[in-house]
Amino acid sequence: MVDNTFTAGIKVTTARVEQRLHQYIFKDDYGYNFMNMENFEQVTLQEKMVPFADLMKEGQEVTILFHAETETPLTAELPTYVELTITYTEPGIKVTLPPTPQNQPRLKPVPPSRCRSSLAKTKK
Repeated sequence: MVDNTFTAGIKVTTARVEQRLHQYIFKDDYGYNFMNMENFEQVTLQEKMVPFADLMKEGQEVTILFHAETETPLTAELPTYVELTITYTEPGIKVTLPPTPQNQPRLKPVPPSRCRSSLAKTKK
């Protein structure tokens, strides 16, 4: 959303947009590929259209915003929370340091089968 002030008499065309649930499949040379969960159609989004793509994992559900009249994808929205595993971090010291590129932990997405929510469902 962009804030803008218009003078009287200016006409603004409205656009109808729709949110649709898709599943992330894979990344290739063209961008990120998603599958519609209802009709199994696939759509490819350019890298600039997927914020925080490094946090996505295969099989993850993502909401994609489409222009309703032209069926053009506009942007993708990841879930509010993602579960990651720390794969590497620098050895700690007693003094707490602010994060810098040198002491940032390396993260990788947790496979869907290892997430707490899926484990909780299987235990019931």
